[in-house]
Amino acid sequence: MHRLLQMDRVFRDLDIPLQPVQYRELEKRIQKNELTVSFSIWQGYLLMDYDKYNLMIKHHRHFTCLEKQFARKTDAIAWICREQLKRTDLTKPATYWLLYRLYDALLDAEKRIQAKEQFQYKKLSPSFRSEKPRETPRENTAVMRMVGGEFHYDKLTIRNYVRFGRQLDQLNDMFPGIRNRILKGEVEVALIYMNALMDMPPEELRKMINDPQCKKLRPPDHISREILQHREAKQKRRVHVETAIKKIPVYDPDAELNGLAYTIGAWTKAIKRTNDNADFHNATKQGKENLHRVLKALVIDIGSLNNKLEEAEHE
Repeated sequence: MHRLLQMDRVFRDLDIPLQPVQYRELEKRIQKNELTVSFSIWQGYLLMDYDKYNLMIKHHRHFTCLEKQFARKTDAIAWICREQLKRTDLTKPATYWLLYRLYDALLDAEKRIQAKEQFQYKKLSPSFRSEKPRETPRENTAVMRMVGGEFHYDKLTIRNYVRFGRQLDQLNDMFPGIRNRILKGEVEVALIYMNALMDMPPEELRKMINDPQCKKLRPPDHISREILQHREAKQKRRVHVETAIKKIPVYDPDAELNGLAYTIGAWTKAIKRTNDNADFHNATKQGKENLHRVLKALVIDIGSLNNKLEEAEHE
């Protein structure tokens, strides 16, 4: 199929652009007609792979479309975030920001559930109708745990990423285009400096951002030093406390076995997610060979471990 798809600004923003080297390599493969391409769409809108789509149109290549079924736009946003987070070429800010947007989309779903429950309760309880509607907090611990559990982060880490993502959106509202430069890695910004940057006078920030030589966004040197000193002092206090309460652990013969059993759960989820969502048809030969080699080694190690377990059973 060779047709023009509709573009959505929100979907386009979530599709982190390829690095220049990756973009050139993709264009070469498209020019040589080496790819069989299928794009995911929703209600006629392209969901992701905007760079690839533009190249396919530019070189007049044919492609197919797969219509995704989502009840709402926020469901589509959550799907795009999860797909983007599978990429191995994302910058740290891009990862933080996508986790924030995923959290925001899931938070919207949580608000809908609460609104539905509140509406049903109003029908059942007349006395409740006079009460003011409850506000849903912007920070939802349950949703943070959900996102953290899916991507193996703790709740506090997700909270920091959510705060960073909101600040990055605010920065982009003030200086359009800066978010994309940060997500692509053209301009670096460390998570620990974001609060201080947002507290800077707008004129100072504008001067810094508009400087053609600007490769890093950071507050003035004296503030940066204070932030780093505070961080180091905090780490030292934590190490001191942990050392003070450290006790010699009691020998546990099951420790290694239980540790591995716990870890395998995460492997299983990752393998299932790849099995369900990976585009094996369009994946490169090298990518498939790398995974095949690792899986073969894993099978061998599992067999060796099973043999030891069986031998121990018969001792």
